[in-house]
Amino acid sequence: IDNAGKLGIDLSLVDIAVISHAHHDHGGGLADFLKLNSKAAVFLSPYVKGEYYFRKSETEVDYIGLRQDILEKYAARMHYITDKTVIAPGVTLMPTTEHSTFIPQRSMILQKKNGVYEIDTFEHELIMVIEEGGLLHVFTGCSHNGVINMALTVNKEFPSKKIQTLTGGFHLMNPRTGKMTEKEETIRSIAPMLGELVVSRIYTGHCTGSEALEILQAALGDKLKPLSTGAVFDTENP
Repeated sequence: IDNAGKLGIDLSLVDIAVISHAHHDHGGGLADFLKLNSKAAVFLSPYVKGEYYFRKSETEVDYIGLRQDILEKYAARMHYITDKTVIAPGVTLMPTTEHSTFIPQRSMILQKKNGVYEIDTFEHELIMVIEEGGLLHVFTGCSHNGVINMALTVNKEFPSKKIQTLTGGFHLMNPRTGKMTEKEETIRSIAPMLGELVVSRIYTGHCTGSEALEILQAALGDKLKPLSTGAVFDTENP
């Protein structure tokens, strides 16, 4: 909200909000947003109603899910997406349906089912696709299901169209330590696949981490750009 003000963006005028997945660093501002915006429809997965945790140690966990009371209080404004859905002209949401390639390390991210902690399967994560001029602009949130799997899902759902740009974190870093969670060779193997799937530009930051970003940039060159707060993209000249 503070950053929107600095950028001259009036959040009260927003028509649609999309929550990529059920972690508080992506949906923790929902209560304040809904207070200042009285009209926006909120789109998210029904699985956000689950219980999600971060494993601090063998015996300690932190709750990192969304506030369930907010989902209930504003229930009339919540719209739950279970499969490929057009939510506005040119804007489509979908879950990841391809799981054949790399999936980021998940051992510290948990879901609680029937009182038992399990590794999170990330059914609560959505992909957003914006179509413009016959080209696709893909947003992957944190890419917990694997950025390649998410891009392949988009290719399957839009077989005659190319992904022009892809924007998201790739979850290659431990958010508590800032250290890379994957082997360097694993990250190097992702780069050429990304390069083939995306025509123009790849924007990444957040949970990708600086170490992995450097490895990806070395492989992808100018095709990959760091993602920062306040960045503005020109889709005609990405």
